Amino acid sequence: MAAANLWEGNVLKDAFIRLGLTDVAAREFMENGVTDMERFRSLDAKALTRLIKTITKDRDGGAGLIIPFMAQEYIQAMLFWTHRQVALGLPYQAEAFNVTDAAFWMQKIREKDDADEAAKDLIKAPEIFKKDTDWNVWSECLITYLRSQKGMNNSAPLAYVIRDHDFATPDMIFFNDIDEKIGRTILAGPQFNVDNATVYDLLKSLAGSGPLQPFIRPFEIVRNGRGAWQTLRHYYEGDSMRARLKTSAYSSIQKANYQGPRRNFEFSSYVTIHQKAHENLEHLHRVRYIAYKRTEIRKNSNVRTEGLSTAYAKFLISSA
Repeated sequence: MAAANLWEGNVLKDAFIRLGLTDVAAREFMENGVTDMERFRSLDAKALTRLIKTITKDRDGGAGLIIPFMAQEYIQAMLFWTHRQVALGLPYQAEAFNVTDAAFWMQKIREKDDADEAAKDLIKAPEIFKKDTDWNVWSECLITYLRSQKGMNNSAPLAYVIRDHDFATPDMIFFNDIDEKIGRTILAGPQFNVDNATVYDLLKSLAGSGPLQPFIRPFEIVRNGRGAWQTLRHYYEGDSMRARLKTSAYSSIQKANYQGPRRNFEFSSYVTIHQKAHENLEHLHRVRYIAYKRTEIRKNSNVRTEGLSTAYAKFLISSA
């Protein structure tokens, strides 16, 4: 009788019963060592599947225990939720989880799997970094790529490794699950170390022998991707580099001229020069830039050919 009552009042056992297990089946989890949330969260999805098979398999010629299919799915959803809460530094009490929560997180698992597949097909890594003036576009492409790549730490997008803040604060608001994982996932522990090293390896591969290499080389021994990224941002987004990039963008606009089509330089090439320069200026002047954008295009235009008035007018309108 004592053995039967050994796990009475255990909050994890009660949670399993809420998710559809019988009292006997829930006790089997306890007997196999899964007695609290700390031990439960130490499992991964494959280990949980193996445990369920162990509990339900035939024993001594009997039929074994029955755990309904949906109950198994709900427990997997509970494990997914637990791993997420741990990674984000949020509470994960068993008492807080019920069937409604399980159904919600089952849907989140499906959405994550679908998103992972889509990201593999649509988003590619940026090219090797070659010129300082490419930083704005290149860095944004890198962040977009890292948002699509899941890491070891609760499958959080690797972009969490290079976020601005070290610790999430209670007043932070996130509008979707991806942003919350990026914003809250803890920057510490064995899984973070793996993700941090992965980001470093990516930066190193994209640096090649170009201008990024001297900045990331000091972080090679420990493969500190976050440290390397912060150093790059400090340099490329500091006042000195911003001034250089601004001067370079205006120089490109002023030097660009179009005197009719010639080999390897159509009107579209002239437009591309303007668009790239103004994109860099917009990045550097997020607030003040839009107000004088059209004025600068008009003032620095160097179109010297007949027959392009309509096309040029359209370009001005699209740039307004």
